[in-house]
Amino acid sequence: MTQEQIIAKIAAHGESLKSAHKRIDKVDKLTEAVHELARSNTAIATEVKVLACKFDKTIERIEQGQRSQDKRIGALEKEPGDKWKKLISQIITILIAMGVGWLLSQILGISGYYNLYL
Repeated sequence: MTQEQIIAKIAAHGESLKSAHKRIDKVDKLTEAVHELARSNTAIATEVKVLACKFDKTIERIEQGQRSQDKRIGALEKEPGDKWKKLISQIITILIAMGVGWLLSQILGISGYYNLYL
C-alpha cells in the first residue's frame, strides 16, 4: 500500500468516525428524551392516582348528599299523608264525641236545642 492509499484510508476512517460520533450524539439525545418522557409519565401517573382518589371522594360525597336528599324528600312526601291521617283521626274523635253526647242526652232526657237557647 502506498502512502497516498494509507492517507485516503485514514481520511475515510476519519469521516466514518465523524459520522459515528454524530449518530452517537443523536442516540444520546434520543436516550435523554426517552428518559425525560419516562419521568413525565411517572409524574402523570402520580397525578392520575391523586385525581382518582379525589374523584372517589367526590362521588362518595355526592352519594351521601343524595341519600340525605332522599330522606328529606321522603319526609316531605310523607308529611301530607300524616296531616291527612291526623285530620281523619280528629274527625272520627269528634263524631264519636258527638255520638256519646247525643246518647247521654237521650239517656238523661236533655234536649240539646233547649240548652243552647237558655
